[in-house]
Amino acid sequence: NARLALPRLAAKYLKAGESLLLGKPSPAELHQFRLRTKRLRYTLELFDRCYERGLESRLEALRKIQQHLGDLSDCQASRRLLLDTRKPRPEEGPQISALLKRRVAETKAELLQHLQDTLHGPGRRRWWVDYLAGRSGSGSRAASEAS
Repeated sequence: NARLALPRLAAKYLKAGESLLLGKPSPAELHQFRLRTKRLRYTLELFDRCYERGLESRLEALRKIQQHLGDLSDCQASRRLLLDTRKPRPEEGPQISALLKRRVAETKAELLQHLQDTLHGPGRRRWWVDYLAGRSGSGSRAASEAS
């Protein structure tokens, strides 16, 4: 059952990640993708006994995506918090705003590059979907036991 359901789940996840890469994702879209990343990671962890070699590298890739999304969320929240609750001196306001805006942009760029490398680089779709379907040659215990 895992080999039937998990590849579809991963394919939907990859499609959602691709839509982020094609547009200019809003904070709300990034937050939704963060939740989707958590769900995929936790689901894969539930099925770790169905897979052998290779699952940990995929889980680590999802952890890194979660970390980037968390960092971005933290930067955005810090920017809002500092600018909304603290009344900077007139000379500080533009500096603080520019610093935090730049940090958000840098973090977002790092996230998008990581998404490109992890989810949509050459052979990445196959790396995810075929592996979870047990078609990668050595990915699932069920595939190993069937041979």
